[in-house]
This record gives sequence, C-alpha cells and structure tokens, in this order.
Amino acid sequence: MKILKLSDIYANPDLKKNQESDQYVILPFFKDGKALDSPARWGMTLKKAGSMRFRWNEENPLREKLLKQIAGQGQIESLPGQMGDQLYNLSDKQTYSQGDSLTNKQNLVQKNSLAEKQNLTPGDSLADKQNLAQNNSLTEKQNLTQGENINHNRKISQVQLDHTKIVLYAENEKSTFNQIADGIVTQNKELLPVVTIADCMALFFYDPITKGAGIVHSGWKGTGIAAEAIKMMKEKFGSEEKVILVSISPCIHQCCYIITEDRARYFSENFGKDCVKELEEKSPEEMKIIRSWKGLDGKLFRLSLPRANYNLLTKNRIPEENICLFDECTCCNPAFGSNRRETAEGKNFTVQAAFVRL
Repeated sequence: MKILKLSDIYANPDLKKNQESDQYVILPFFKDGKALDSPARWGMTLKKAGSMRFRWNEENPLREKLLKQIAGQGQIESLPGQMGDQLYNLSDKQTYSQGDSLTNKQNLVQKNSLAEKQNLTPGDSLADKQNLAQNNSLTEKQNLTQGENINHNRKISQVQLDHTKIVLYAENEKSTFNQIADGIVTQNKELLPVVTIADCMALFFYDPITKGAGIVHSGWKGTGIAAEAIKMMKEKFGSEEKVILVSISPCIHQCCYIITEDRARYFSENFGKDCVKELEEKSPEEMKIIRSWKGLDGKLFRLSLPRANYNLLTKNRIPEENICLFDECTCCNPAFGSNRRETAEGKNFTVQAAFVRL
C-alpha cells in the first residue's frame, strides 16, 4: 500500500508540480507505489478553502466558484498513460482511437503527410498546393485533438449525503440531480463527481482499462459503501477487481476517534478485529474531556477507519498494491477541516469537498 503524507506532496517535485491551487490538493492514482501516468486524478479541498457544505435547498457561492475552477482545470486526454500501457498491456491500434499510442499517431501523421506530398503533383498550382496543405493540416489537428490534452469545463455531479451505502451511476450531470446518496460512479470524463467530508473519509476509484471512476463518502455508519462502489463498477463498466485502483483520503484517525463498546463490537465483527483497540488508561482530566464528546460512556475504544476500509477493500479482492492511503488525521492536522476538533473549539466545522477527475 502506498502511504502519502501532506508534506510528501510538496517535497516531491512530480507531485508538487501538479498542484493547481493552495486551496486543494490533487493527486494521481498509484499502482505498486508508483504514480499512474494517466489524466485521472483525485483530490480534496483544504480548510483554508472554506466550507464546501452542500444541500440541494441551499446556496453556497464559495463552493460553486471553487468547484467550477477545479472542474475547468486539468486535461481531457484519451491517450493511455505509459505506466498504464506497461502494466495492463493495452494493445496499440492502427487507427486514430482512444487507445492509440502517441508514437502510432505520429507515425500515422507522417504517413499521411507523405501521401499528401505524393498527391501534390508538379502540375498543381501553388494555390492548389497551399489549399490542399491547409485542409490536410486541419484534418490532422482535428484527428489529433481526440488524443491530445485540451482544457475542458466539466459539469459537477453531486449528491446530498445522508450516511448511506447508496452509490449512483452518473451518465450525465442530470443523473444525480436532487438525489440523496453517498457515492457516484461514472465513465463520463465531462463530469466531476463530488462528495463532502469532515472527519469522515472519501474513497476514490479508477479503472485504467475501462476508464471508469468513482467516489464515495464513508463515515462510521457508511463503512461498507466501498464494496457497493466496486460492485457497481463491475456491473456498469465490466471492471475487474484486480485492476481497480483505490485511494483513501485523510480522515479522523484512531489517535482521536474514540467510540463506545457497542460500536467497537460492530466494527470488530464486520471489518476486522485489528481496526479497534481498547482505550488505554487516561488521567481523570483526560477522560473527562474524552467523555464530553457526545456523552461517551462505559468502556471506550479507538477506531481506525483507514484499517477498517483497507480490510474491506482487500476482502473485496482489491490488491494491496492498488491501494493508496493519504495518511493524515483531520482532527490532528489543522490544514484539514474537522468536526471533532473545530466543534470542541466552539466553531462551525469546515466541510471539505472531495472529487475525482477523469
């Protein structure tokens, strides 16, 4: 499993150069610890961006403005990444298509150029030659556009969250309109699927073969939704678990996530005994602070949402080397919004937007 820290993003030149704003982070998917050479990206807003809260009956101009910026950034690209070709043996094709390699396209252009030169006979007038050259050049540019990077304004695909395990298939931007759910999958590169998080985690999915992608919001109630996203990608896109890449966002970690015995038992039975451990002895003052959070009582435990979801992913046959964990605790790190930390400080907590971009 690839482990990332926030500091890694700014220390690694390859990751740093892809950052588009100081208000959000954007990252590639990883395979075997290496960044996939692909236009597919996942990311999330930071606390400094402000609240990305979303309800269908509310307006949030700050959110709308930033998401439009994120949607308009990046590239629409049909060339498969070099690593994707090497890993999955994508075959080159002999015509301009989404699967063509850049080398094949360049070779085809050269062949077309030679054919054009042969068509320009000595008897042709200079005007005819210029017109023919211009027409052929335009045709080449139009053909290459399908495989080259172009800026594009994507449409926002969003849902109102309700801590469910509901995942929607988005064919277009209208597919999720007015819907309550906690996940979205799509193959439409003109969409920007978005969920919100604040101590809960987002999981991001990408299939480099089918070019299908997904995103889910997973809090303690919704843990298990990742399996629903995988199931839908299989049904809608024909995805295979062995090639699906998954990234896990920052969330509240077990250092700060204290739960009751009933909840600990639920997670231990459903997501593995290693995702919970009994809370160690604390001083009376510390225990008073801990128990003040929503009236925690009785025997208490620590919960690791990342471990619970890692166990869930591997149980659903996602290879360990296909998983990336953005290993930051949102409650500890003030760069992120946190329900527990900010509420304890007497503030409104900062909701963050998480997104996946094809």
